[in-house]
Amino acid sequence: MPPETLQKGEASEQSTLSGDSAATLALSELKNLTKLRLQAASHAKRIARKYCLIARCLIGGKERERLEQSAKMQFYLDSGNKTLIAEANEWAAANPGCLPFSLELAFQEGET
Repeated sequence: MPPETLQKGEASEQSTLSGDSAATLALSELKNLTKLRLQAASHAKRIARKYCLIARCLIGGKERERLEQSAKMQFYLDSGNKTLIAEANEWAAANPGCLPFSLELAFQEGET
């Protein structure tokens, strides 16, 4: 085999390997992002249930959605994932005063 052909073959093999590793990295990031989003949704529902139990009231509709969304965005901020943090910061800019979120703050807001 001529040396030029051998070098071209090695170069294409290296680019394929780096392309595969980039795709694997992107897939891994997507899996992690999806996992964190599912955890955030579950966490938000748990926070809403806990709020209802402690306050001894039922909330639904827009109030529950607002509570869950705030809890979810706080989870995003605490996750350490740059994509989720950016999304939470964007949401916080559009919804001033909603973050940082905690159950204690939710009770203070519920009393006023």
